[in-house]
Amino acid sequence: MKIGLKNLEKSQVEMEVEISPGEFQEFIDRAVFKLGENIEMKGFRKGRVPKEIIKEKIGTESLLTEAANLAVRSTYQRAVKEKNLEVISRPEVNILKMAEGNPFVYKAKFLVLPQVELPDYKKIASDVRKKEVEVKDQELENVLKWLQKSRSKMSVKLGPAQKGDFIEIEYNSSQLEKPETDAFILGQGQFLPGFEKVLFGLKAGEEKKEVPVSFPENHYRKELAGKEIKVNLKVNSVKKVEIPELTDDFARSLGRFKSLQDLKDSIKSGLKAEKEQVELQRIRAEVLEKIAAKVKVEVPKVLIEKEQERMLEDLKTQIQQRMGLKFEDYLKRIYSAKRSKTSAEQFNGTEKLEEDLKKSFLSQAEKRVKEYLVLRSIGEKENIEVSEKEVEERANQILRQHQNKNWVQKDSDSSSLAEGSRVDPEKLKAYTKEIIRTEKVFAVLESFMQH
Repeated sequence: MKIGLKNLEKSQVEMEVEISPGEFQEFIDRAVFKLGENIEMKGFRKGRVPKEIIKEKIGTESLLTEAANLAVRSTYQRAVKEKNLEVISRPEVNILKMAEGNPFVYKAKFLVLPQVELPDYKKIASDVRKKEVEVKDQELENVLKWLQKSRSKMSVKLGPAQKGDFIEIEYNSSQLEKPETDAFILGQGQFLPGFEKVLFGLKAGEEKKEVPVSFPENHYRKELAGKEIKVNLKVNSVKKVEIPELTDDFARSLGRFKSLQDLKDSIKSGLKAEKEQVELQRIRAEVLEKIAAKVKVEVPKVLIEKEQERMLEDLKTQIQQRMGLKFEDYLKRIYSAKRSKTSAEQFNGTEKLEEDLKKSFLSQAEKRVKEYLVLRSIGEKENIEVSEKEVEERANQILRQHQNKNWVQKDSDSSSLAEGSRVDPEKLKAYTKEIIRTEKVFAVLESFMQH
């Protein structure tokens, strides 16, 4: 097989492939077998009709067309792999020569990942400064207070409600569709200003009539935002909140801690680790953004469109997982919010809103693709490699982390990375390999930074 390459503008490549008459004859024979499988002829069993009769019945043009299709499908991928091309689009195929007893020649035009002319990324990285992180006393105190509250106990209180008591109430009004209930710790500003003050001094079972309540302009319930209504309220229960003291015993009650100081040290260590991770992500973003800003590369439209599509799919997953909403219901909310005069019931489809969302991702998608190309080019220049062992170990780690989501392991036959509750092992490997490669590139860049 002979392969010729010609670089065109805008990351296009034209590849000419020529296969010998002998190899093309093999594809002709395969085409005869394939097209003749279902031919029935008196005197011959199905699939046993002689080749010469099949060729005569099918016709030369149809036979050569099928042979050409088989030849292109078989040789195109081999040629791309042999020339180590990173193709990012479907090929446009043009057959140049196709005749029995002659070489078979075709051209394929496609897009490849563009070449990136890198700036002095080592110098850029060396100018980025990593900040020292510290944990403030107040941050430690906030975590300790949260732990105290999480271990607090409640007991029924017969006396009047005071600051710090847990109170359960119900209230109604002619301006509310139905009676409302709520529960909160009194005095922490968790309820409407003004309303909460009325509750001080009330006992369980006591009621208040015609209490004026003002709702702020930004209240989440639009029908009440900026309004003042009068409500009748009743205190259903008052409970005293008993918060445990910060002692060695309290620390030991949490599990593996020997003392209060041991607990404080552990919290401080955890907070510092979190801050260091945040700082690491910050400097990675900064150095990558600075390098990408000095790179001139025409990002292929097809890559941007793929990234926009991926961002949309990610959003759909997040809406489902975090909000528990179907994506169409989420779009209805957007539609209703944008057109307050039009009810959500008049919403008539997702296509336009999905397209609008994808358009809104354009600049971010272009930025992401450009940064990906930069990282990939630095990886090539630094000769960064990822071993099969590294990929396998990380892929197994990812699978273990997601085993509660019923992802199956390597024997999955799914066609996508996470289709339903299954995972495609080959796509998982490719995904994992890219993660490891990216981490290694960032490690190289971080080695040039000032600390």
